[in-house]
Amino acid sequence: MQISLIRLLDRTKGEDRGQKVIQQSKKYLTLKQLYLILVLGIRRDGMINKVVKEDCLRRLSKIEGQIRGIKRMIEVPRYCIDIINQITATKRALEQVGLIIMKRHIESCVTEAIKFDKGEEKIEELMRTIYKFIK
Repeated sequence: MQISLIRLLDRTKGEDRGQKVIQQSKKYLTLKQLYLILVLGIRRDGMINKVVKEDCLRRLSKIEGQIRGIKRMIEVPRYCIDIINQITATKRALEQVGLIIMKRHIESCVTEAIKFDKGEEKIEELMRTIYKFIK
């Protein structure tokens, strides 16, 4: 494996780091992705998988509708408490999207980093994000 990596790096000297260098199942890998896979053993096949992506996009579409509804409630004066209740519901829905993405991050990125003794940095990053999220 190291020999093929050395050959690949020899062939790509002077090329841009982000340039696509190897094709794998109709997808091109960058040098950085190749390094993560071959040297660190970390594979990133998309941090947000298809299920999470579809779920989040569906929820965000509903949230867009809620925002438009709040705007209409303000344009056509409605009872203040009704508007605040709608804002609260929208805020909670957006927080749910954040939690879904955070769960996926823990299941993929953090778990993988821990497997390869790189977990401390990822856990610190996660904790900083959680603190910001709950404020």
